[in-house]
Amino acid sequence: SYGMTTRHGMDSRPSKLLTADFFVALKHFVPVRTHAHLDNILEMSKSNELPRHKLPLELRLAVGPEALRLALLSLFPDIDVMQGQREVTRMFDEVLTGKRAATERYQGLSLIAACAKYGLVDLVSILAAVDPRSLAGRYRTLSGVNIDQDNSTALLQTLDHAAPESDTATWHVDANHRTPQGQDFCAEKGLYGRTDIATRHLACAKILLQVGASIHTQIDDGASPLEHAEQLLRENRVVPGSAAALVLVTAQRWNTTTHCLLPVTLRMHAVVLLKLGYLLSRQPVWRRDAQAIVDVWLGYVMPHAVHWS
Repeated sequence: SYGMTTRHGMDSRPSKLLTADFFVALKHFVPVRTHAHLDNILEMSKSNELPRHKLPLELRLAVGPEALRLALLSLFPDIDVMQGQREVTRMFDEVLTGKRAATERYQGLSLIAACAKYGLVDLVSILAAVDPRSLAGRYRTLSGVNIDQDNSTALLQTLDHAAPESDTATWHVDANHRTPQGQDFCAEKGLYGRTDIATRHLACAKILLQVGASIHTQIDDGASPLEHAEQLLRENRVVPGSAAALVLVTAQRWNTTTHCLLPVTLRMHAVVLLKLGYLLSRQPVWRRDAQAIVDVWLGYVMPHAVHWS
């Protein structure tokens, strides 16, 4: 099974291997002569003639493991993230119950940094806001890490994924095996977008900033979260509403440059407040100081009124 449970906020994407979409995707990676056999397997599964637990083995024998892997990747481009979520969650449980040492790392990352990388919001929340008397609190004490540095490292792990407002679409194959745009099925883009992990990264970044993670702390490779976000901005890889955008806005607060990095709802809020400032500046009582009112409104009122809470 390639599905994930919802425990600890893990990816809850559908885990059923037996879906029409999967068989449609699989046909794009196998010879045409095997399509009839796949249709037969699907019908046998639907009628319960082929038990569900035997379906993966039957497909593996029919088309081979490589075709199965490519079909799964086409449906779930972030299957590596799902696997990472499972492994890090298992590590979290084992560390906090004493089955693993608190100093153990996952792919070179501390536990909270690994949780942030894979968007495990609940676990980041538990580890970031620790009570010294709790299991999580004892873990972070025993791990021997600099907690401030550790939180900033975790923040850095949230910055590379696109945000929910990106143009990553959700893809579905219709009965004619074509995408809604009328294009041929594209395995590179997949049927499902990667927006869920981006939403989780944004939530993790908010938690870490709320507990005091510094955007200026230099991480092992020499780059701080802010410097990394600025590099992404120079490469035109920051989209509104992402964790990287949050870091940039945190550094500069609201201004005419960072406005475009805010989520849509917050940008709409800012526009309303901006119009209010201009309307106030045109009131008869301030007619002689209209420009000064606008300057104060832009420089002081707007940065305090528009914030990413």
